[in-house]
Amino acid sequence: MICRRRRRPGSLAPLALALCAPACGSTWLGDRARDFGQILDADVAFGPGVRAYAGASPLAQVGIGSADAYHAGLRDGFLGTWTEVRSELGVGPLFLHELDLHDASRSIVGHRTARFGEPGFDPHPFEWETTTDRRWLDVGIGGHLFLGASVEIRLFELLDFAGGLFGLDPAGDDVSGRTHDDLLEDLASPDARVRRNADRALRIATGLASPYRTCSDASTLTDEQREAIEGWRDRLGKRREPLPVPSSAPSASAPARK
Repeated sequence: MICRRRRRPGSLAPLALALCAPACGSTWLGDRARDFGQILDADVAFGPGVRAYAGASPLAQVGIGSADAYHAGLRDGFLGTWTEVRSELGVGPLFLHELDLHDASRSIVGHRTARFGEPGFDPHPFEWETTTDRRWLDVGIGGHLFLGASVEIRLFELLDFAGGLFGLDPAGDDVSGRTHDDLLEDLASPDARVRRNADRALRIATGLASPYRTCSDASTLTDEQREAIEGWRDRLGKRREPLPVPSSAPSASAPARK
């Protein structure tokens, strides 16, 4: 007698909701689908490099290596592709981590690490004091040897999903009920996470792409971010106004980024 293992209905839930999220758009159901999809990130990759990581960010983790690879999978509540350059080394809180994420699918917000000579550059980018794609209590494992795979469980997003069922938004990333004017106002915020969420929400609400990428130094507004914000204003037909920026943001005379 052959016994076949039955697939649990919930095992494909994140994938199913990731497929549903774009179709649900700027609705309450779409927000809940995206919140649930954000609980799990999973991807496969190929490209040069050797890297291994496991743990709970930022205190109980171990990692070593670097890879420059093309990725495909579930990220931030969406199925997509992106190119990622990631380097990490350390144990526990003594953990150095650098990330550049670019050429991503429309709904996936990129990331960049400030380089030597740029505002926000940190010669010792310990994960607990810099901005990466990992947050407190993210639990993950991954490896890369020319081919790679990784899985991250984001416990804060589980809280965000549960709160959303009762009208709360702990992550501040809901799209429903927000106008374009609301989101453009958030793009001028000195808070880097508010700006990032606003850019992501505009991508979802308009179906348009954006060059906006978060920066490893949350207190710096990069030239790339400025251009992306002004780009949103132009496309939505809004009058340009001076951007209130963090005190450590580069001046107009700062060298342009490549």
